This record gives sequence, C-alpha cells and structure tokens, in this order.
Amino acid sequence: MFLKYNIWGIIWILIILVACSTPGRQLPPAPFINFDKLIHFFFYGMLQILLMRGFVLQKQFPALRKNYLLITAIFSTTYGIFIEVMQGYILKNRSFDQYDIAANIVGVVLGIVFWMIFFQKKIKSRIG
Repeated sequence: MFLKYNIWGIIWILIILVACSTPGRQLPPAPFINFDKLIHFFFYGMLQILLMRGFVLQKQFPALRKNYLLITAIFSTTYGIFIEVMQGYILKNRSFDQYDIAANIVGVVLGIVFWMIFFQKKIKSRIG
C-alpha cells in the first residue's frame, strides 16, 4: 500500500539522482544565467508534492499520514543537501554549491505552497 502511493515520489528521487550525477560537461548549456536554480526549484517542488501526495494517500503508516508535511519537508531538504554534498565530494566534474541548497529549499517551500493552494482540499476530501 505504501509503495503503491509513493512510487512516483520514489521515481522522482531517482530522476533527481541521475540528473545530478550527470557530469556537468554533458549537460546542455543554460539558456540564461541562473537557469539551474529554476531547475532546482522545479525538481524539489515536484519532489515535495509527490511525497506529500503519497504520504497522505497511503494508509499503512498512520504516523506518516498525520505528519506528512513535516516529514516530507525534512526528507526533501535533507535529500537536496545530500545530493549537493555528493556532487562536491564524490562525483567528478560536479561541484558543491550552497546556492543550489538554498534553491532546493525554496523549491520545497514552493511545493508546499502549491500543494496547499491546489491539492490539499481535493486530496483530503478524497480520503475522508
């Protein structure tokens, strides 16, 4: 049951891992300065939304369902920090960037705001 509702979040986690593990020289050139920050906003905002959705819809772990917003926000933020540390200290042709961490956190916050505006009432009414 947990996996059924969280498969998209797990897939998104893997997409972020692959995208952020790709050597920098293999990435297409950015169309404008700081374009990568928009990508970070999108990646982590979407991650946050997918994880919140999965945690709210699953019924196997009531504590995750009850505390979904806090748990997913902590996970998404920690994952973003982990990816940046990995880029800086493990991967070649990638680098640690504190501004990417900030962009990841902003993405998580935007995901929460987007969720509250567009999805929270719909999902909660669906599950009762």
